[in-house]
Amino acid sequence: MNSLPLSWLSEVLNNSPQNTPNGGFTGICTDTRQPVAGAVFLALQGENSDGHRFLKTAEEKGAVGAVVVERNAELTIPQWVVPDTRLALGEIAREYRRRFRLPVIGVTGSVGKTSTKEMIGAMLGAVLPTLVSPKNYNNEIGVPQSLLQLTPEHRVAVLEMGMRGMGQIEYLARIAQPTIGLITQIGVTHIELIGSQEGIALAKSELLTQLPPDGTAILPITSPYADLLEERTPQGTHIIWYGVTDDENANVRALPDSIRFDEGGKPSFNVVIDGADYSVSLNAVGAHNVHNATAALAVAFALVLDYEDAIAALQLWEGAEGRMTVRDSPLGYRVLDDCYNAAPESMTASLATLDRLAWRGRLLTRSGVAILGDMRELGAFAEEAHKQVGRAVQESQIRLLVTVGALAEGIAEEARRSEKPLPAFAHFPNSEACAAGILTLLNEEETILVKGSRAMEMESIVSVLMGKGSEG
Repeated sequence: MNSLPLSWLSEVLNNSPQNTPNGGFTGICTDTRQPVAGAVFLALQGENSDGHRFLKTAEEKGAVGAVVVERNAELTIPQWVVPDTRLALGEIAREYRRRFRLPVIGVTGSVGKTSTKEMIGAMLGAVLPTLVSPKNYNNEIGVPQSLLQLTPEHRVAVLEMGMRGMGQIEYLARIAQPTIGLITQIGVTHIELIGSQEGIALAKSELLTQLPPDGTAILPITSPYADLLEERTPQGTHIIWYGVTDDENANVRALPDSIRFDEGGKPSFNVVIDGADYSVSLNAVGAHNVHNATAALAVAFALVLDYEDAIAALQLWEGAEGRMTVRDSPLGYRVLDDCYNAAPESMTASLATLDRLAWRGRLLTRSGVAILGDMRELGAFAEEAHKQVGRAVQESQIRLLVTVGALAEGIAEEARRSEKPLPAFAHFPNSEACAAGILTLLNEEETILVKGSRAMEMESIVSVLMGKGSEG
């Protein structure tokens, strides 16, 4: 963050401390375990923590001010009292973002948004100073914190925007003021909270409604909700269509018949950008990354980058952490770590990738192990979603299916309905039990997929497979 006078904070919050602030500040800090000296400490309140408990610590570590809900009489530094510090953080970030004239790319979608964001960041970062929101900074706290990292050196920003309900992406977009809005796919993640897939499309389209008249919407042409997304895009906003499709109406399209995979499961394909054909070979596994890469190249099209340079940078990207990350274990296994989150679309795609990696050119009837956990936040669609994955298991070539959690049992139940030869089955009630018992079920040199919703903590299983023990 650029150094700013403390008086600027008073203007933004429409609020002045009792003692008139002098000097400046170098950032907004919400955690005293991070660098505090020279920053203003903002006391966030959550279900399990309250930043007000650490105000004195923040002052002792060099904070030059504090944003609080309740004044602390022990502090000597200026205090701005606000009704809600979380909303104050958003307001500070919104006003700070207004100080910069640069493209801001907002990325949302049911699946693929983190990988797509990282791809865009890798592609743009090779040619421009680029701010990319870190890790999973995609909510009402993470997006403002990301924006506050902007400096005059940055030429573009890429922000992921997640949601748990209606109105949340609109809130984030009002803070970030994106000039480009990209939607990956409309799936069923969060259907428990939204109620329907069309509702999810409407929630994701909140990003589009906040684009400026001269902005750009980048939309998936193959989505069944493409028309809805187009209708929700403000009049005058430019639309770029992309997808894995032969549809020539797409400005950027990966040709389905051109997709090939190497022995490591990494795809190569031909992409048509504005009528010209280019070859792309990705360094990240999985067919789903063809869609993500096509979305990233649509950003290159929107920003009028050199496409050869954009593709060259994209080909160096090795995948987002915990999202189809291939790990070679000292125990002899090849582990597909895809345990960050799960939805039926991504589960099915991951099983297809497992088949490609496990086959390795050998004449085997079945190979590979799939360890699949519950998919959460699917509401009334949960039963059908797990059945859908079970049908994908029927078509797969895995040797062993391991389910983790009560919902995931539905995957095995549906798979067993098939008359085809099926893999062996095992079930564990939770990831802790699976981590304790999984090694006894495995053969040497297995290729193992681990995937489940974030709440399932499937990373503990990955840790054991990597020879690190359940403590990781």
